[in-house]
Amino acid sequence: MDQDAAWRRFVRLLLSVFFGGVALVAVFILLIDPYNVVAFSLPLDRRIVSINQRHMYPQIARSGRFDSLIIGSSTSRLLDPRLLDKPFEAHFANLAMNAMRAFEQVTMIDLFRRAVGTPKVLIIGLDAVWCDPDADRNRTAYGFPEWMYDDNPWNDYPHLFNTATAEIAIRLIGYKLGLYPERVRFDGYEIFTPPERDYDLARARRALWGDRGPQILPERLPPTLSAEESRTMQFPAVAWLDETLARLPPSSRVILAYMPVHVSAQAWPGTRDAAVEAEYEIVGGFAGN
Repeated sequence: MDQDAAWRRFVRLLLSVFFGGVALVAVFILLIDPYNVVAFSLPLDRRIVSINQRHMYPQIARSGRFDSLIIGSSTSRLLDPRLLDKPFEAHFANLAMNAMRAFEQVTMIDLFRRAVGTPKVLIIGLDAVWCDPDADRNRTAYGFPEWMYDDNPWNDYPHLFNTATAEIAIRLIGYKLGLYPERVRFDGYEIFTPPERDYDLARARRALWGDRGPQILPERLPPTLSAEESRTMQFPAVAWLDETLARLPPSSRVILAYMPVHVSAQAWPGTRDAAVEAEYEIVGGFAGN
């Protein structure tokens, strides 16, 4: 065999192995389907084996196992759905996510409503993301996969063929074989804080206040809102919330709950941030509630 023929044979073999390997990985991803979006995937009981909430939680919403949901940012994640099921005579999923923006929250609510139906009980944890005047520009965080939250299954496929999806599929196989743990309970609940036995008061104070310790109100406060700013200030998330709740019938029980946060994370009285928060409460109709 001459050198040119040997080279052609090598190239053909290389391309065959490469494209054959890619095809096998693609088929593996489609059959295991860790996000549960492929219509012809294997009938597996898929568990949450990744902490990538934005990619993993849509399958919880679509599962049909829950008739009620909790939504919010990390301040709402420690609400245990199982403790709420009996008092509300419902079956909750906690779909709150770390740094979940207001747009992401209404998108998840709409997905649940379209996939399962009207939530029996909807608990929304209100915090700073809802009073962000720039919420329309700060719509998403951590690579929010909007393609997972629409009703078109065909636009999902191009996003599945990557190493991250392959890794999660392998983890799911590992879970089935008892080699890899479930990372998050299938109702979305996870205790993401350190164990109570490891609580360190000094470390907690440093995390809250820094090395200087608790701070007093600064002598020079940032300027508050002018009358013109108060008149023209808009909060896009309020409109999103109104539109989302308007789609729910009176039979749905809706609870808007301010999640408690440490004083170190609250706006100082008399500051601009406090003025913006107060304006939000007026615009949203939450003042005095």
